[in-house]
Amino acid sequence: MQKMIEFLSQYKRKKMPGWLKNLNPDDDRKPDIQYILNGRVVFYPACYSDGFMVEVFNTSLSAFVYLYADYAMTEEKWTEILHTRELNERKTDGHITCQTSNEKFRGYDEITHYDYSFDKIAGPQDWEPHYEYNHGPRHGKRFCRLSIFERQEIYNENYGAKRFALLYINDDGIMIYDALYWPGS
Repeated sequence: MQKMIEFLSQYKRKKMPGWLKNLNPDDDRKPDIQYILNGRVVFYPACYSDGFMVEVFNTSLSAFVYLYADYAMTEEKWTEILHTRELNERKTDGHITCQTSNEKFRGYDEITHYDYSFDKIAGPQDWEPHYEYNHGPRHGKRFCRLSIFERQEIYNENYGAKRFALLYINDDGIMIYDALYWPGS
């Protein structure tokens, strides 16, 4: 992982987008989600709550926006994951490691979040899927939440970006990619 971070730091480093840098968490106006999704976005389907991509790209300052997609996540569980810091045990490749439930976001606080309607995010009203989406039932009601995280003051830029944004949509990853990024969507 360290080699990947070094490569991204050297060749793909970016400045924080102005909308994120200047965002006032006390302002109730929602950021323009289409504008945000037209920049560099790390898309992570079937991710559940894995923070690996955020850790890699955030540490290297090569991305500031993440799109998580997983129909198995519920809004209640996602909120719990973001706001619970109790120690959990997790098996990884046969080994047991201890971590907080939001270990990959350790050192960051969610300073605000915005809820969106998927229909408004998905592009044109006449959008037609290019694929037959036949996955299991979605867990809970659909949610689209953009969370803004800010680095705690005890950490500096060597730890990671001052801020990052994570859009979580609990639906099929292929369908989300189709709706947001397929040509003509």
